[in-house]
Amino acid sequence: MKKRVIFLIVVVSALILSGCQKKKITCDEDETIKDGKCVVLLSEIDQKIVDTSELTNYTIEVSIQFKEEIANVVIAFDDEKSMFQTNNQTEYYLNENNQVYRVFESKSGYQKELISADSSQATLYDFFVDLKEDDLSKHESAYLLNYSSYDLLDDIRKSFDRNAVLSNVVVTFGDTHIKSFNFDLSTGELVYHLMMNFTNINQTVIEVPSHV
Repeated sequence: MKKRVIFLIVVVSALILSGCQKKKITCDEDETIKDGKCVVLLSEIDQKIVDTSELTNYTIEVSIQFKEEIANVVIAFDDEKSMFQTNNQTEYYLNENNQVYRVFESKSGYQKELISADSSQATLYDFFVDLKEDDLSKHESAYLLNYSSYDLLDDIRKSFDRNAVLSNVVVTFGDTHIKSFNFDLSTGELVYHLMMNFTNINQTVIEVPSHV
């Protein structure tokens, strides 16, 4: 009986020790171990794109230049709140319980209405989440968007003018994120130059006005 008990103790101890030993994880050459799993290694540029797309707090400052005239647009994101501001109008968007609400100014004050998720003007400027380094060609200290990837900006182009022609898309990167997009939109003989700069990363604060 005593021998059986000793034998069982030895077996159980062996099982416990084998369970405590970490299994060796073997990854492919283009992978690394993260949180106990193999994940694909990203290039420096792709990592900056991913890090930008995962931001929940940032501001995009847009300047639209036509000859000597300049119009400014600000799109800000603060977790579940966003803001779209032009020279004479400011709208706010709230994500609440998987629904999107627009807060806008009316003659009787700010009001709140339920809208479809793709109706937010701020979503026009999140095209970069689908960007990949393969979409770009290096040019000096910047990158040119390949013509075959121009459809990434198609919603912006159509919101400007359905017949507008997109050209000269230049992307720059900072130390950790996308820094800017610059491009031209042409309608007939009229050429507009758009400059989009990413600012206030993790420092954007949106205060939504009281509304009914």
